[in-house]
Amino acid sequence: MIWAIQEMKGADVGHERYRNIAMQILYSMGQNSGLSFSSALGERLRKSAHRLFSQQEIDLQQGHREQSVLRCAGHDWVLALEDTTDLNYQDHPSKQGMGQLGGMYDCLGISIHSALLVSPQGEPLGVLGQHLWAPSSSGREKRVRL
Repeated sequence: MIWAIQEMKGADVGHERYRNIAMQILYSMGQNSGLSFSSALGERLRKSAHRLFSQQEIDLQQGHREQSVLRCAGHDWVLALEDTTDLNYQDHPSKQGMGQLGGMYDCLGISIHSALLVSPQGEPLGVLGQHLWAPSSSGREKRVRL
């Protein structure tokens, strides 16, 4: 659990109990990486995760970003690999907040743009930034800035 504590050090979670929940989530996901989110956490922790993720004012990635930058300090240079991924929720019409992804079938979903820091040897150092959004139209006018 020490690595989870380290990654959550600088996270802006508002209340200390949220920090403890976040660390438990990280630890459980690490221990059960082959399972679905719900299975890895179990019912009690899954409900706590839902409450935590519903808090708009917290920044769970802040601590990880800070630790990622610290891991970069030992390298003369690092690569920031960026990619946008679309999550297709077309088969889940009851989901709310989805946007038009566009493409051949113009399906419903969300887009995620991530920047991963990697050492020259290919060692992942952490996620520098991540932006999620529901596209407002099938045209890709929106540009993501990290």
